[in-house]
Amino acid sequence: MIVCNKGIHGNIRLNLANFLKLQGDLTEVEMAKKLNVSRSQLWRIKTKSSAVGQEFIAKFKNAYPNEPFEKYFFIESVELNQR
Repeated sequence: MIVCNKGIHGNIRLNLANFLKLQGDLTEVEMAKKLNVSRSQLWRIKTKSSAVGQEFIAKFKNAYPNEPFEKYFFIESVELNQR
């Protein structure tokens, strides 16, 4: 989670449309292997059940070093109630 000023927090999320284009004809198992993650972790990230972490980003960049971060990841802002 990213913490910004003024009570705004954010999670890094996957740009699913661009990710699916990149995945192309690879199955979930093949893509998970390419990224060196479990199929279940990939599924959780794709369904927003889990936020994207530093380790996943590092593995993504290792598998796809020439792909720009901004094309596949974004920050989903969440405002927290201020007391």
